[in-house]
Amino acid sequence: MKDLQTALSHERGSNASSLQELKESRSRIDLLMSKVSDLEAANLNLNQKISDMAHNMDDLKSGHRAQVIDFFSIMQSASY
Repeated sequence: MKDLQTALSHERGSNASSLQELKESRSRIDLLMSKVSDLEAANLNLNQKISDMAHNMDDLKSGHRAQVIDFFSIMQSASY
């Protein structure tokens, strides 16, 4: 009987330890999930900024091309 009580006491301690480990694991998982969510939001924001910058560069390139064409048109007109 005493052996059974000792075994039961040992199992209760083991279960309490396992429960604490489970709570800590869940807490770490929640923290990591929150970090992943924050990183995904930051990534989305940065990708949007990259897209905006690429669009602006295309606009600048088109504007520059138009200025160069105008310049050469003026130069050709002046030489005649």
